[in-house]
Amino acid sequence: ESDEHKLLRRDVVGFLGLSMRDAKVVAEADKRARKYIGLGAASGDGAIHHDAMEKNLVGPVLAIAGRHADDVLYQALVAAFAKTTDTEVRGSLLAAIGSPISADLSKRARALFFDKRLRVSELMVPIRQQLRHSKTQGDTVKWVLDHIDKIIAALPPRQAGWLPEMLASAMCSQAKADELKALFDPRTGKLAGGKRNIGMAVEI
Repeated sequence: ESDEHKLLRRDVVGFLGLSMRDAKVVAEADKRARKYIGLGAASGDGAIHHDAMEKNLVGPVLAIAGRHADDVLYQALVAAFAKTTDTEVRGSLLAAIGSPISADLSKRARALFFDKRLRVSELMVPIRQQLRHSKTQGDTVKWVLDHIDKIIAALPPRQAGWLPEMLASAMCSQAKADELKALFDPRTGKLAGGKRNIGMAVEI
């Protein structure tokens, strides 16, 4: 099989499961994800099983499963993330545990920002995932605004500097732009790019 076909299958699976919410694809992703992290009667060992799916499907399959996860699967995904030292697997698992859209799991995904098991470079991944879905975007913006000083303090200035632009994509009105400017203007010195990044974000 050609690399082009593998990439096409990956893209189609992601589109059907994430954008179209195809029930069969979501169900299959759930099954594959459970097998991948060793959850269930077949293995139940909590180990990563690379034979559960093709390597190029791991990202989209875990993202689909994470978005629609129940509590049991979500806890198992978090446990698998905490144990793995494989950078690529860790990245896919982190995207998955940052993706749920149910109210309870969405709160837990946002709270991962303050989880000591995350590296500094990983802190914003769950927040970005939550901002991408219309069902979780509003609550995530509010959460970031409510915790803005703690978030800025936890991030290196370069990462913190992208916060205005990241939030601006979810606050698309003049009133929201004014709110964003009022929020970040007093904090300019703590953000790399400072006024420039704030100005660019407000214009988005």
